[in-house]
Amino acid sequence: MIDVQHKIKQLRKKIRSYFSNSNELKGIPVGDLLTPPDVKQRGSDWEDRGDYFRRTLVITDLPRKVEPPWLSRIQYKLPQSISMSTVPIEPYDKYGIQEDLANRTSHLLSHENRLRNHGLRERFEAKSLTKSTLELTNQINNTSYFKFSIYFEVRASSKYGLDIATDYLYSVAESENFDVTAVKHRHVESFNSISPIGKDEIKYDLLVDSETLSAVTLPLPYTPLTLTKTGNVGEQTAGNDNPES
Repeated sequence: MIDVQHKIKQLRKKIRSYFSNSNELKGIPVGDLLTPPDVKQRGSDWEDRGDYFRRTLVITDLPRKVEPPWLSRIQYKLPQSISMSTVPIEPYDKYGIQEDLANRTSHLLSHENRLRNHGLRERFEAKSLTKSTLELTNQINNTSYFKFSIYFEVRASSKYGLDIATDYLYSVAESENFDVTAVKHRHVESFNSISPIGKDEIKYDLLVDSETLSAVTLPLPYTPLTLTKTGNVGEQTAGNDNPES
């Protein structure tokens, strides 16, 4: 964890230096999302739209334990050139999973019956598999699940600035224990997914239960506690630790 924090500190210095010495973008205008500039050049996961360079990334996995205000904490750490958007949340249809588990349970019970005259070890393993499957079925039957996506749109006035900001985002992901990856070869779809219309054409869905969903999406204010110069614990005003400030 110390190495990760050191890496973030170094990247923060680098990105602060870059933003303070360039006419860098400050946020993403809504009008630009609706009528974007023409594409000048493209790479596998980035494109040059003349006025700016852009790259879209998506969260592929959340931490094992998510507590509020998780989303606010992530947003707090990001510079203004990185926007974060969530695609409208949809309830997940459990019917397919329930049907698969019912079929699996039926097969396991039949397997147990065939092992009646076999050794104790084989019968124990079969019973253990059946029990764990029944427990999973009960958990799914009593839990509501939802699917949604979280995207990051990184923009900069140069390819160099784009790569710096992207590296910083990866370091934040590492420190917060979530996985993020760049969307490749789907430039138009990724642009539409972060537009105000919210038309998700990437569909990199995260599947979560209701408790995790609340922890991720609950927009609580985040004010971290820091040590002051005198060594006392004090409140830090939101945004002070922003790499661009």
